[in-house]
Amino acid sequence: MLDAYVTLGVTHEADAAEIRRAYRVLAARVHPDLQPPARKPWAHAQMVRLNAARAELLAGLEEGAVAAR
Repeated sequence: MLDAYVTLGVTHEADAAEIRRAYRVLAARVHPDLQPPARKPWAHAQMVRLNAARAELLAGLEEGAVAAR
């Protein structure tokens, strides 16, 4: 998989709010329900990538927060 930071277009210093904001902006652009029928397979694949990147980054932030306690 591509680097999750690159996929969402955020820096390595991004916090949870920045990650969520970037995800929402990109998801609004590529959501399959907003695409014409010919682009739905592409849009679905993009949403899978976005969801995976968001989950990976947010899980990493949560793990870091737990480890810091």
